Formats: sequence, C-alpha cells, structure tokens
Amino acid sequence: MNAELNGPTKLTLGDAEIARIGLGTNRLTNTPANIAFVKEAVAAGIGMIDTAYTYTGGESEETIGAAALQIGLTDEEFDSLGRATYSLH
Repeated sequence: MNAELNGPTKLTLGDAEIARIGLGTNRLTNTPANIAFVKEAVAAGIGMIDTAYTYTGGESEETIGAAALQIGLTDEEFDSLGRATYSLH
C-alpha cells in the first residue's frame, strides 16, 4: 500500500497539537511482515504509534525499533519519540 493521508496530519486540541491518525500495536509481533507494515504506515503519513512493553511481551516495541532502524531514523529522532507512545511527526 503506497497511499498518503489527505488533509492535515495534526489537529489542535486546546493548546496541544496531536496526530490525526495513529497506529495501535497491541497485537504486533516481531515479524518481517509487521516490520514492513510499520514502515508502510510511516511512509503513508501515520503520525503516532501507540505501544507499550507489555504488548505481545515486548515484541511490539522490538518491531517498531526494527522498522525505525530500517527507515533510517537517527538516534536523536528515535529518542525524541518517547517511551510508551511514539510520535513520528
């Protein structure tokens, strides 16, 4: 899928700017297909990835980390994403 989001990717809620569309990863396991899925979601303009270490015993975060490395995020970009919820834009 090589779709792009149309319209604004962020919304303003009070004083906070938030991603319009996020990706929940509660059942995401660390497989090549899921790494590709995360990379495609980022390429399509997904603005936030919700994850927690407890999701699939930590595989969700491993998958996101593997995708981030393959995308080529710098350490600084990756560190700025936070711990439990990763904001990609």
